[in-house]
Amino acid sequence: MLAKRACRSSRAKLPAVPATPRSCLPARCTTSTSSGGVSVKCSTSTSSDIYERLLEWVTGQPPEQLPVAVQHHPQHGRCLVAVRTLAVDEVVLSVSAGKAFSSEPGHQQTMHWAAEMALRPLQERHAARISSSSGSSGGWLPWIASLPQHAASPVEFTEVEVQLLVLPSTIQAVRKLQLTLEHCYAELQQQLDAIACSWHDYLWAVQVLHSRCFLDAASGCHLAVPGVDMANHSSSSAAVNAAVRVQHNQPEQDATGATAGHGSSSSSSS
Repeated sequence: MLAKRACRSSRAKLPAVPATPRSCLPARCTTSTSSGGVSVKCSTSTSSDIYERLLEWVTGQPPEQLPVAVQHHPQHGRCLVAVRTLAVDEVVLSVSAGKAFSSEPGHQQTMHWAAEMALRPLQERHAARISSSSGSSGGWLPWIASLPQHAASPVEFTEVEVQLLVLPSTIQAVRKLQLTLEHCYAELQQQLDAIACSWHDYLWAVQVLHSRCFLDAASGCHLAVPGVDMANHSSSSAAVNAAVRVQHNQPEQDATGATAGHGSSSSSSS
């Protein structure tokens, strides 16, 4: 499936957010090779270059021309913020289909959607490792470098930690998901071995996608769209100020975008 994502403001206007002092920005991230692929390391210098490269890669526009930027908020961590006032329904990010990918539609899925999709970032990470070793830059390297090294979820809970969830229905759901992902790993293991990925790598990719994907209700597909995947969380449901919209045009034009406007985004967490 091909999709396009856009962010729009849900209020009359979104005020620009003052630039964060460079001392508050996260450390510069660089890539290095490891047995499992490309890992992300942080240097002692402070820079937002990694996020600028990401936004330039996904949009094809210079970062200074975009109405949003990635900054580090002292309370909320890394955020996608407005750098100027946004009008209602203004498209703030639009990503072409070639830089987005999706799961199979719900009725066609043969394994958990996050396990199915996990292969893509791992394959891209492996390709980036090969590109780095040959002196060239991998196509998806800006996105890979921007991903968190760890995205904790109940998937990795021990049995003791699962028991602390208290509610029987929640405990049952977590155990079921853990077992499902173990079975999916067994099915994918040959493909994972081919790109030097372990259970740890697989679990990382599953949890990253579990946290960042959106659900397209019309198709039943889960969508991963670099750049816009940073706009899928809010500290308060009452503070939702953007919507993710999927536009289906001609196959070569389909993309996903984030727009400032009334509506709701669908961020999957199950």
